[in-house]
Amino acid sequence: MKRMLGAIIGLVVTVLVVSIIWTVVSPGGGPMGALLGLGRGAIESWCDAQLRAIAANALRPTLDYSRLELELPATAILHDVTLTDGDDTVIAIDALRVALTELPRTGTPLVIAGVEATHPRVRLIRGSDGGFAGFSNLIRSTTGEVTPDGGSTRPSDVFAIRRIRLSDIVLTIEMPDVDTMRLDGIDIDLKTTPEAGDPGWYAFDVALEPKIPFRVDATGRFSIDTAELELAHSLVEVMLDEAQYATLPGVVQPWLREHQVQGHLELGVTGTVALADPTAGTLDLSAHATTVRYVAGEYLGVLDSLDVQATMEDGAARLTYAVGSLLGGNVTLAGSMNLSGERPLEATVHAEGLRLENILVPQAGVPPRFAGKIGLEAVATMAAGTGVRTLGGDGHVTLREGRLGGVRLFETLRSMAGFKTRDDAVGRDRGDADFTIHPTHLAFTNLDVVAEPNAVRGEGELDYDGTIDFRVNAGPLERLQRIVPVIGDLIGKVSDQLVTYHLTGHLSDPTLTVRPLGVGATAAVREPVDD
Repeated sequence: MKRMLGAIIGLVVTVLVVSIIWTVVSPGGGPMGALLGLGRGAIESWCDAQLRAIAANALRPTLDYSRLELELPATAILHDVTLTDGDDTVIAIDALRVALTELPRTGTPLVIAGVEATHPRVRLIRGSDGGFAGFSNLIRSTTGEVTPDGGSTRPSDVFAIRRIRLSDIVLTIEMPDVDTMRLDGIDIDLKTTPEAGDPGWYAFDVALEPKIPFRVDATGRFSIDTAELELAHSLVEVMLDEAQYATLPGVVQPWLREHQVQGHLELGVTGTVALADPTAGTLDLSAHATTVRYVAGEYLGVLDSLDVQATMEDGAARLTYAVGSLLGGNVTLAGSMNLSGERPLEATVHAEGLRLENILVPQAGVPPRFAGKIGLEAVATMAAGTGVRTLGGDGHVTLREGRLGGVRLFETLRSMAGFKTRDDAVGRDRGDADFTIHPTHLAFTNLDVVAEPNAVRGEGELDYDGTIDFRVNAGPLERLQRIVPVIGDLIGKVSDQLVTYHLTGHLSDPTLTVRPLGVGATAAVREPVDD
């Protein structure tokens, strides 16, 4: 027994001595050296160099940190982490925990199994180009190499991600000429598993549950070698009503309350996309909205429902359909756009049964000051990559069952040009107009409106900011031309040259000028539109 005990003790001592010798003489200290605290400095230096090389190879923004601390057995803690793009720090983290698959050793690639952080600060800074600093062009490379010192920056060598957990994220959104918005308490928990038989691919399941009326969940898989993302399911859901305003950033709460904003929106995306070139993918998009409401003064916008189906393939986006129910009627849109080529944007719009009175906030016991049923057909085009300067198109708009006496333009004609209205004409006003679409305005031609007992005909321009410039003939004489078509052409030839009313200013406060014989009533000269 004594001999056996002595042999065991001798074996233990021998193993211990050999381990100590290995710890001292091996370049990285070996695993036992790390466990004993010997050679840790060399291992930490190795981890530091490898993590910086991996980040520099994969990311365009610069990843930096003040120091690396190795927590045994296999976790690297990065202190004071920042991700910067030029002068902008877009991510700041006090301590980022990087879990490794095994105890690190010099001369052997690090293999990252997970990332965890608490209270990261993320800034979305929108630039003049419309992108977000550090994020719009995040990926530098999806390849890498084995380095002479035994390390590697190849994604398949260094990533074996099982989980990414970010808790209590603070997100700030910074855009030009807009107050900064801040969202607190966002949590992201991403779990992944390697795809058997498909090296480099990882299945994932992610949920984002912020403490605001907004949530995201998605399932799919991701290739660490090609940075390809395959979405089997994704859902972004926004739910907003007055009871939830208090959960949102203080800077937006007064605006939400003033405009009584509410609604429910769901957005889903499936398909494949390469993060290095998001336009080179195949995606299917669906969206559904219900009871979206917005109030601006006396005007009300209500979208009862909206259903959208769209696709994107190799840079070409196609709006299969968008069907909306609003203002008591329906709107249908369809179109296409090439995101990376010369093919222009093309869109068609069809609307019918839109009740004009439904854009007014209802007042108890008071009838709406105007009413009518609107129909619309339009086609719009725009060359890709040109901004709005090539925006064009044309359309036709109709009004039926109208009551226009309360429209500001007709109020101005009534007060300054002697227009009269008849109570028995309620619901009998009607109108038609052709229009062309321009970068800054709509140009109306063949404008004919009958607001009994008066009629208006002419042409003009409506800017997108509400500025108007209309030249019209108006009054009972024009109505007579409609009633007696035999003499209408003769009257029209004379009346078109007798009195022209020039309406300018803004839709909400128009100004009327009388132009005898049409003198001075010409369209305003417009400057070309710059991007």
